Amino acid sequence: MGLSVIAFFVLFLGSLQATNGFATTGTIPSLQLSAEVLASSSSCLFAETLSEAEADLLPSIREAIGETGDELAMPAWIEAIDLVCSKTGLPEDSAEIALAKANGWRAWVKVTSKFAKKYMKTYIPEKDRLEASLDWALTGPLQFSEDQLATAILGTPEVYLLEPETKFEKARSVAPGDFQNTEKFVELATSDPSVLSLTFNCVDSGCNSECGNCWVSYENRK
Repeated sequence: MGLSVIAFFVLFLGSLQATNGFATTGTIPSLQLSAEVLASSSSCLFAETLSEAEADLLPSIREAIGETGDELAMPAWIEAIDLVCSKTGLPEDSAEIALAKANGWRAWVKVTSKFAKKYMKTYIPEKDRLEASLDWALTGPLQFSEDQLATAILGTPEVYLLEPETKFEKARSVAPGDFQNTEKFVELATSDPSVLSLTFNCVDSGCNSECGNCWVSYENRK
């Protein structure tokens, strides 16, 4: 599928340095990739691949991150990819597109309107918060295996890569009937990890254009 994530970044950063594309001084010493990060990234050796459409977005996502003007953004992005890989066994590209979805980059590169992009938010994951999110899914009440967490991240990355503990409590608190019981909610979430995204229930609050996150819509889709 072409260059690996790490190889791409090495070449991309080198080209930025050569063209003064990242800093007015023409040097970006803080963007040099550590041997530790490069070596650890080789842990993602699964043969799974993205769809062609998703894979085609990755170069644009990487380029956009490299052009943020934040010299720490690229190393932090690489570190986040490696962290997700190490905790889930996901391949690099799958981990990267999941992070891009959760942090707004996938949506940003798909939008062609410069005006619309002004109102879109994108983020670079903070390592400590990302690691806490992954560890909670593995060791908290859900007790996911690595494979279960990988499946959950691929399905709803915005849930499991961004403070799933908070979403767990919110979704459980508005769940219908017996599912507000922690044990029953955990059982449901184990069989369908996406239920952590259901943080609204129009039966209790009335419709608030939250259909994508609503328990009623979820029940209707089943």
